[in-house]
Amino acid sequence: MASRCSWTRASGPGRSTRDMYLDAAGNPIEGLSTRSAKAAGIPGEPAGWDHIAKTYGRLPLVASLEPAIQLARKGHEISPKRYAEIAEALESEGLSAG
Repeated sequence: MASRCSWTRASGPGRSTRDMYLDAAGNPIEGLSTRSAKAAGIPGEPAGWDHIAKTYGRLPLVASLEPAIQLARKGHEISPKRYAEIAEALESEGLSAG
């Protein structure tokens, strides 16, 4: 049986430019590509999942994703150690774990 691969990488917004993260002198602007509105990409994964479910799947995509959807809605408990790690990472970005 032949192997198949579906490419589902994200692509940049239609108005992206090669220099959009550079200042007037051509230097990268810290955080602009990772922590700003310009950091958003167009995720290809949902379209890829839909294609894979329709082409190769036995279940509709919504049925396959239902466990993840419920987990996202209801959440789950994490250890105090993991909470501290997340809080530290958020604080390093100037955010709060609240």
